[in-house]
Amino acid sequence: MSIQKEEDARYKVDVFVYGATPGGIGAALGAARRGRRTLLAEPTGHFGGLMTSGLGRTDILSLEASGAVFREFAGKVYRYYADTYGEDSEQAKACNQGLFFEPSVAHRVLTEMVEQEPLLEIIMQWELEAVEWEAEEQAAAEAGVVESCSAESDAVKQKAKEPKPDMEPETLEANEAGPGTINRAEQASTAASAVKLTGVLLRRRADEGSGGHFVADMAESLERTARKTVRAGMFIDATYEGDLAAMAGVPWHSGRESRDEWNEEYAGKLYMDFAASKEVFSGSTGEGDERIQAYNFRLCLTQRPEIRIPFRKPESYCREDYASLAGDVAVGRVRSICDVMNMLPVPNGKTDCNNHHYCMCSTDLPEENQEYADGDAAVRAAFVQRQRDYIQGLLWFLQNDEAPPAEFREEALTWGYAGDEFAEHGHFPPQIYVREARRIEGEYTFTENDARVAPGLERAPVHPESIAIGDYPIDSHATRKREAAGRDRALEGFLGLGWLTKVYQIPYGVIVPKRVDGLLVPVAVSATHMGFGTIRMEPCWMQLGFAAGVAGDLCLAEGTTPRKLPVDALQLELLAANQRITYFADIPWGHPARAAAEYFGTKGLFTSYEARLDDPLQAAEASRWIAAARLLPGGRALPSLPATDRLLPAGADMGPRLPREEPPPEEQWRERPHLPSWLAGRWHRAACRALGAGDDAGGWATTLGDERRPVTRGEFCALLYSLLAGQRQQASAVSSGAQWRR
Repeated sequence: MSIQKEEDARYKVDVFVYGATPGGIGAALGAARRGRRTLLAEPTGHFGGLMTSGLGRTDILSLEASGAVFREFAGKVYRYYADTYGEDSEQAKACNQGLFFEPSVAHRVLTEMVEQEPLLEIIMQWELEAVEWEAEEQAAAEAGVVESCSAESDAVKQKAKEPKPDMEPETLEANEAGPGTINRAEQASTAASAVKLTGVLLRRRADEGSGGHFVADMAESLERTARKTVRAGMFIDATYEGDLAAMAGVPWHSGRESRDEWNEEYAGKLYMDFAASKEVFSGSTGEGDERIQAYNFRLCLTQRPEIRIPFRKPESYCREDYASLAGDVAVGRVRSICDVMNMLPVPNGKTDCNNHHYCMCSTDLPEENQEYADGDAAVRAAFVQRQRDYIQGLLWFLQNDEAPPAEFREEALTWGYAGDEFAEHGHFPPQIYVREARRIEGEYTFTENDARVAPGLERAPVHPESIAIGDYPIDSHATRKREAAGRDRALEGFLGLGWLTKVYQIPYGVIVPKRVDGLLVPVAVSATHMGFGTIRMEPCWMQLGFAAGVAGDLCLAEGTTPRKLPVDALQLELLAANQRITYFADIPWGHPARAAAEYFGTKGLFTSYEARLDDPLQAAEASRWIAAARLLPGGRALPSLPATDRLLPAGADMGPRLPREEPPPEEQWRERPHLPSWLAGRWHRAACRALGAGDDAGGWATTLGDERRPVTRGEFCALLYSLLAGQRQQASAVSSGAQWRR
């Protein structure tokens, strides 16, 4: 089996992933597919996060902005519908290339993906109780323990603890005296010097039954105890809340920054009409605060009578929560249930039902989630129940309250829960939509400006360490309930910047936390509230998780920490696995130079979303590309282009000739600016010799031949990429030792 059982029943794995969200699944797949023994632990009984809990309209504008595991997932979703119902079926069309799906289909596909990995084990209903770390400046045996809150604690609490005298230094166990509370300043002092995470203590959730499933070996063993220690070479926190990172002492933020803090135009307090005008109302001062955008549940509803399950009135029903809707109905702002909830269709006559952007009282519950992010289990459970009851009460109100007219209620009564979804949870989704909670402090902070057009460019800012891309408008849900300042058109904090947001690169530094090594955080990433407003989408998180899994493998292979990992090596491996790290509007997925262009797109060689790979390359641009490549790993020895296209091969007689009477080469380049393919081939031979790669590594000179045609931008881009990749593969034990399992 993949988990090595130690004599004292502790467990040792290569990579430990906490949180079976899409980001966690992506991370686990990334590590396991590279030969790493991987354990994925989920604190609840739910697998797949929001993608299997009602969010069936994935928040990505185009499949072309995705790669690696999310693209694989979407392809499998499409194949399911096409194989089950036919290529020309309504279901196959409605799934939108696999981007739209029923929750049960998402669960089926994700389960199939993880069950294909023999090195991946998954345990459910095991939550984090404590972590073990060692100070990097001390001896390896000098370990510390940082403890989490228990269900009885008032908040997430942390405390560094010395081992008991009767404990082995590396033994991890709970502190019987209970955790102490420290404030942010004390936390910063505690973690001022870097520590390395080495182990976690898990405890079985008593409220959700026993043990896990998916793989029997470890689950059956864990059944025999309430706590287990897991040690690993690399840890990945893929929870929506950033719980592992917080417990380990990673500094973090929540709430909203002001406009001044990161120079973000729409940061802080804002009243914006979500309609097309995007009018900003008075009172939008841009001041920062601790407010957190609203959460909800994404419902799977239907109007199909044969599977429709009636809504039920919750025991805690409070009509006052929804009374303002009566006035909205009376004046015509709300005309049907579809004006209260955004019914987004998915296959088989079901919906991904979300909060409605234009309704002042929908499924979101602003203000009441303020304590969730840093709350203990009891605080979180209480809010989840409140959010569930609130939505169930809203559904009951829309169908039964006498304030809306009869025709309104009759139309609402045509809706119900989808009877073949979430049956074990009363047909209500199990996972609350935590849009934002903690955000770590990482090596890079992603802001609103990183997802908008960069000044002087025709694309979003270039990030040399990009590991993924994102494509969804910056948005935020409300942070305040209805108030007069919103003029019945806006809830404070609700915004959407679709007309400004562009496809963007995501740098590696956002998943690398400060102060703690051996840990990557691909979900609760380092970003401002505004920057997080676009990264926080499941396709993004799944791809960042995948990158974290690959990075974890490379760190283990090279014996380094995530902070010191050569990101170029990571980019090579990600591109080999079809991850996207740069977006171009004019490069089809199957283009032979796509990976090369995406790599150099992170280095600033392209200033717009058009690479024009099939256009002829000018010699001047080729010279600039070579100069840029010399600054990259493996490129230092690259020679210059031949200064002239009059170059003759050895053995050819140059005379008779009067070179002083000929036009100078620079004038010829102006008249014939494009680089001929034969000259590119000659340069490539010289480059191979300079790099110690033989006379024609990769056969490029042979491919280009002696033709007089210009070399294309794509050909030369791919040529440069192959030279650099070859150098790094020769020099790096990481790249030479890591092989993808196909």
